[in-house]
Amino acid sequence: MIILYLRFALKRLFWGVFSFICIILMYSCVLNAKVEATAWADVVNIVQGFMQSEEAKKIPEDEYPEAREQVEKNAIRMYGLDRPMILRIIELTKDAILFDFGKTSFQAKTGLIKVSTIVWEASKKSLLLFVTSSALCFWFGLILGKRKAIHNGTFFDKMSTVLTMVFFGTPAWWVANLFIYFFVYQQRIFPYGVFHSSPIPVGFIPYIFDSLYYLSLPILTLLIVGFWGTAYIVRNILLKNLGEDYIMSARARGIPEPKVVHNHALRTAAPPIVTMGLLSLATAFAGNIVIEIVFAYDGLGLLLWNAIRANQIKIMMAALVAITLIYCAALILLDLIYGFLDPRINHRTK
Repeated sequence: MIILYLRFALKRLFWGVFSFICIILMYSCVLNAKVEATAWADVVNIVQGFMQSEEAKKIPEDEYPEAREQVEKNAIRMYGLDRPMILRIIELTKDAILFDFGKTSFQAKTGLIKVSTIVWEASKKSLLLFVTSSALCFWFGLILGKRKAIHNGTFFDKMSTVLTMVFFGTPAWWVANLFIYFFVYQQRIFPYGVFHSSPIPVGFIPYIFDSLYYLSLPILTLLIVGFWGTAYIVRNILLKNLGEDYIMSARARGIPEPKVVHNHALRTAAPPIVTMGLLSLATAFAGNIVIEIVFAYDGLGLLLWNAIRANQIKIMMAALVAITLIYCAALILLDLIYGFLDPRINHRTK
């Protein structure tokens, strides 16, 4: 059994890495045109700077075209524009996979800073926000879904279903703006654009609690919008299992309905429910990063938005690579957990 699971895990890991490389290659193909356009603009600036320099004025008139052409060739060679396009795309893909994006002055107070450092700091903040909100959505959705399954067809079940359709179909950014208007500008309970006390608390635990307090508003926004859908899916999965023969047998033995749902139906439904929870975490980085923009939260979403506005290709590529890496890692972890919870998956790899 252990050998089968290891074979299953290695296979899933291989395909996860392969998918990640293919996605990065696609990013490189799309962004290469923008990289080339920026590089050609820099070449033009270098040539124009040479033409206006004192050194160019000292060159004899008959040698000036040749000197200008040499400066242009050197600039083209420096940016690698003299090489075939396929080689430039492969190099861009290699740098992205190795997370080697060089240095930039973007968002740096003084001098240059590594692009990887900027993206790493933003990634940590995004992980804190979305992992916390996804965990809360999963927990509250699981509790509400169990209650809906136990009280199926009652007034509670019908009203919660109506609320699910209302909140689950509401854009998170719209709810975020309502919360900002009410809690920030009307009641003044939470600050806007500030996510740490001043000075920043010393120590890991105080730092986490301080961050969670200032993140209460964006987490509350994602929770209000997200956990209703989780509850509705959990309810439907449990209702399907509650019609099975082993559930009828448990009821015939006189086991109370809450224990039947929790100890029998919920345990059998664990693989699809865990799948849903991890998928919600993975998709949060792709679909809810606009929340960071609305709340001016310095995560990957706001970093990507600022990079697009400032035409910072390296930052854009690095942010996309980070989001893709988190997404692929979550999917690989999902496959491994699913294979552990349902050993039948391992045997299918034979």
